[in-house]
Parts: sequence; structure tokens; C-alpha cells
Amino acid sequence: MVRRRHIFYIEGYDPQGPKGYHSLFVYAAKRFQKLWPIKLEIGALELDTPHLAHWNVEAATDDWQVSTRYDFLRLEAPIAKTLARPTWQLGLLSLKWALQEWTSGRLIRIFRIGPRYALLLMILQTILTWWIGLSLTGGALVGVLLAKIIAAPLAASIAAALVAAALLLFALQPMVNILYGPRVMVAWLNIWKFAAGEPSGFDAPLEAYARAIVAAARANEADEIVVMGHCFGGMITPSVMARALELDPDLGRHGPKVTMMTLGAVTAACALHPRATRLRDDLKRIAIEPSIQWIDVQSRKDVMVFFDVDPVSAVGIDAGPQKCNPAIWKVRMRDLFAPGTYNKERWNFYRIHFQYVMGNDVRATYDYVMLCCSPLGAHEWMRDKSETVQGFLRDLDRIDPTRPQLVPLNADKDAVIPWDNAVKAPLT
Repeated sequence: MVRRRHIFYIEGYDPQGPKGYHSLFVYAAKRFQKLWPIKLEIGALELDTPHLAHWNVEAATDDWQVSTRYDFLRLEAPIAKTLARPTWQLGLLSLKWALQEWTSGRLIRIFRIGPRYALLLMILQTILTWWIGLSLTGGALVGVLLAKIIAAPLAASIAAALVAAALLLFALQPMVNILYGPRVMVAWLNIWKFAAGEPSGFDAPLEAYARAIVAAARANEADEIVVMGHCFGGMITPSVMARALELDPDLGRHGPKVTMMTLGAVTAACALHPRATRLRDDLKRIAIEPSIQWIDVQSRKDVMVFFDVDPVSAVGIDAGPQKCNPAIWKVRMRDLFAPGTYNKERWNFYRIHFQYVMGNDVRATYDYVMLCCSPLGAHEWMRDKSETVQGFLRDLDRIDPTRPQLVPLNADKDAVIPWDNAVKAPLT
């Protein structure tokens, strides 16, 4: 039974940072307490360093109590820097992304193991083509009309065409923002840099996080350490763990049990890029490490992951007979929603993609708040047929079902906000 847990969470390519995710966790906890007779107290967000933040969670029934420290890796600064570009730069960088998808052969490789994800990328490329094509065509038309109708000088016609194209590029940007188009495309360019071991802005935060994980293990103040990442965060989690193992090769062999969880991760999609040598090396390192249990959480309904795909062997990494990771946890999204809600949200790809870190509508074995706060370890929840889990759930049902109220400790009353505001820009 876990009484003290230490969570290390890595966000996706999302500029909202720890404040937004603390709000999201409080919102998920509100939903959680509608289902389970468990008291929760969520502490205020603490910004510890430019790279780290945390909050504490106390979960309790009459029979048990679990204290969780939830550490959050702050990547909002390097992420915001890559996205804070003028529209014309976003357009050029998006075009660069599209060309690299084809010239690198990544898109073809993705088709072989994840055709739905490849289709999503091609939809983004189609939107990009319309965006740039319509802007250039409109600008050229303005230039031709000026030259033909009012016999404007050539230089003036060209200048007017360029201005018109720029204005159209800006005016049509909401069209490509439907699927967060430019943000996803520019994000991938920076993700590839990281995967290749090139400067990307993430190295300093990840070094700080790896050292924090090692320090937590050596302090031996928790029964379980869970290092988890969602989406892009799931892709860089193996690199964090590989670095932590460089700092302490015995990590996981002393002190608390260490589990790594990748939730809806884009790991395989990135590892298929020919430049992603660093990422593939880190994946191989974790794949053969018996002291770290790696759980990769996937869902068929999530079009942003490769379902039923091993993110190591499927990308051509030969880990040999020593391979012991990952274990794949297949989650059925329909089981996490109320029937009416699922029918409403099933085509909202980003909403489904974020359900891994949201509160459920109904009781289910996969429950993010349970993973963070229950007295059962992450590996027990993955083995959902085990008598341990079923017995734990039966014990909860014997508790007074009166639903307790969430009691935030010094939390901002405005922190609990609905989905559409809590996650404004899920990017990958």
C-alpha cells in the first residue's frame, strides 16, 4: 500500500504552464469526487524555480490516507518562445515542416504503423496549402489588377501584391487555427531538434528535472515515484529517465519503486524521423532497464497516438533479449465518459486526447486522479483484472457514499474552470 507518492509530471507542447495545469487538476478532482467517497485536499501552486513547480494533494478515507507531492516541469517559457512569432514566420516555418515531412520520409513511415495519425498530418498539410496558396493567389491578383486597370508601375504593383498577400495570410490564419495548425507544425520542428540532440530550449529544464528525480529517490521519502508525461511530454519522458539513470545507474534499485508512464504519447511518431538519434538511444536505454517499469497508455479512439503499437520495436529499435519495457495499457475512452457526453465529444480530437489527465464521468479502472492519489501503485491499476484492485473498489463501496466536498488548501477560488478554458491550446 502506498502512503506517500511523488509524481513528476511533464506537460505537452502547451504554453499555459503550471497555473493552467494546477487548475486542470483541481477541475479533475471535482469530477473525481462526484464518483468516489474519498476526501481530497489540494494545496496551492508553488513556483519553486524557473524550471520546477509543485502542489500537494492529501487523499483519505476512514481506512487509509495518501500524501502526494505533484512536481510539474515548467516548459512554458521555451514553448512560448517558439510560438510567439509573427504570422508570416509561422507560415514559412509551417511550409518548412510540411516539406521535411515528405523529404525525410517520416510521413510514409508513419503510414505503415499509424495511418490515422498520418491522415491527421495530411489534413494539416492540406490546410497549410490552402492558407499559403490563397494568400499568394490573392496577392498576385491584386498586383495584376493594379497593373492592368490603372496601369500602375511594376514596382508599385509588386509592392501592392506583397502587402495584399501578407494581409490575406493574417486574415486567413483563423482557418488554419481550427486544428491548431501553425502551432503544431512549428512545434514539430522544435521537437525534432530535441529528438536529434540539437539545441531546443528544453535541455536545462530536463536536466533540472532529472536531478530532482534522483534526489527524490535518494531521499527515500516516498513509497512510489511516478514520472509521467502526456503527448509531447510523454515523448521526452524517456530522455528525462535516461538522464536520471546516467546520474544514478542504481535508480529504481534503492529507495522507492520508480514507474514511468507515457500517456497518449507521440513517441513513435517522433522516433520515426531519421534525425531522432538521441530519442531512439534513450528509448533503447529504458527498454532494457529492469529497475524502471514503463507503462505506455494508449487508446484506439485517440487519433493522436499509434494504438496497439510498441513505441520501441515498431520504430526499428532492436533492444535484444534484454527488452523488458514498455507494458502497454489499452484504455477504452468510451468507458470514461457518460454515454451522452461521449457521443458529444467523440469527434473532438483534442478533448479525447486530454482525457488521459482529466477526471472521468463514470467509475473506471483508468482514472487519472486515482493514479495520483490512491493507495494502489500504478502497476496495480494497469492490471485491472487483479483481485487487489477489485478488492480495493469493493472496500470503497462499503464506505459511506456521501459525496464529500473538495477542500482546496489556499487555492484560488477561480482555479476550477471548465475544459474549454482550462486547456486553451493543446498542441500535439
